[in-house]
Amino acid sequence: MDANFERGIYRGAIGLPGSRVLLIAGLALAALSLISCVPEPLELDEISTAPPQIAVSPWVLADSTIVIMLTRTIGALEANSKSDPQQLMPQIVIDDAKVTMTTAGKSYQFERVRNGMYENVDIPLVAGNEYHLAVVSESMGEVTASTVAQRPVKFDKVTAEKPVWTGFESLTSVDYTITDPPVDNYYIINFQSTKKQDVLDHLIQPDAYTLLLVDSSFNGGQFSDSFVAATSDPLSDSVAISLASVGKE
Repeated sequence: MDANFERGIYRGAIGLPGSRVLLIAGLALAALSLISCVPEPLELDEISTAPPQIAVSPWVLADSTIVIMLTRTIGALEANSKSDPQQLMPQIVIDDAKVTMTTAGKSYQFERVRNGMYENVDIPLVAGNEYHLAVVSESMGEVTASTVAQRPVKFDKVTAEKPVWTGFESLTSVDYTITDPPVDNYYIINFQSTKKQDVLDHLIQPDAYTLLLVDSSFNGGQFSDSFVAATSDPLSDSVAISLASVGKE
């Protein structure tokens, strides 16, 4: 608010012409009127929620091991921004599923290795081949998905600074370089902060920073960039950074 306007109202309130006093009274009444118009909170007896669905999170490790994490979707009333992801995960993972992947006319079964996580180490990953995933859960039903394997990509160089805790989030500066093949490519860079002894247990975790990268400005060339990742773990002493090539879809 303008300083002169503030002083003018103050002088009017202590004895300048009555029109200014009326102005003050008018503003006060308007404020009271606005406050009185705020509605009371409504009590909701019943809120319809969407039925839970199967959520599939795939992960391809450096040794070509494929990990599938299965969880159920949850509504806004079941969790919020203050929920602890590690406490929430045991409540939403799916442990009764049969997971199968088919490619080149051959089917491969996945083995459950821990809560909600299924693994296979024998599936050959060939760029351009189609892969069909089928999940059958006694408690959640069935879901299927198909994809075409992309050409594997690697960082030419990637470095990360030590995470800095700001009081409400952990910030990590990351620099990286990649060499892009001369075709249209889409990349996902995934960043996770964790503790060294928990890297494997938190390989797929909710608290992650994800960056989508399109090669339209550097197609067929080398590309270097940096970003600052924000996560919520104040005790992290290690980071895991992955690069994946994905289809346009």
